Amino acid sequence: MIKQWTDKDMLEFARIASGGSYGDYKGCNSLTSKLKKYKLMTKKVKKYSVELHLVEIEVDKDSMEEGYMEYDKLSSEEVYLNVCEDYDEAQELFNNYIKQLE
Repeated sequence: MIKQWTDKDMLEFARIASGGSYGDYKGCNSLTSKLKKYKLMTKKVKKYSVELHLVEIEVDKDSMEEGYMEYDKLSSEEVYLNVCEDYDEAQELFNNYIKQLE
């Protein structure tokens, strides 16, 4: 999937392109070399891993009566659902999965 440049990306690169070859762009004397360096530096993107964790616990009854939970973890199960590009998409996937369990 090709990353779509936002207005923010374009303005940032325009600022870099019009500047000198210093700092992170030292040695980048052309627009092409600055663009290549910019793309390398902005390669990280956010992803949202959607997982469901079901944990069985044994709770100390006295601690609950005192307003906190003291417990021992007995077992756990993890269900991997998907990796999403967008937070809202991840939230929707999670909510739909929970509805299926009901």
